[in-house]
Amino acid sequence: MSKEDKRPELSFRQTLFGDQLEYPMPPGATAVIVAVDRQQHCPVQLCLPHQVYRESLLFLLNQYPDAKSITIFPVINAQKVEVPLDLINAKAPNP
Repeated sequence: MSKEDKRPELSFRQTLFGDQLEYPMPPGATAVIVAVDRQQHCPVQLCLPHQVYRESLLFLLNQYPDAKSITIFPVINAQKVEVPLDLINAKAPNP
């Protein structure tokens, strides 16, 4: 198996709040986007990295019975792009 084909190690850990998903996170990640994979990734939840629980994943699978899998996208706040309101409110120049 090549390095590209290697899947990350995933497991669940029991906590007081339920079975928490343990998964690799890049340094600096401050949140995750949880997406249901159907024909494409469909973002359905934004949460802190430690807030991904088996029960919430099962809930999503129940809400989206055609899901093929669930994908977690790490969010690195330092790489965010903020769009200023004056830019949003300004008219775009004519081509």
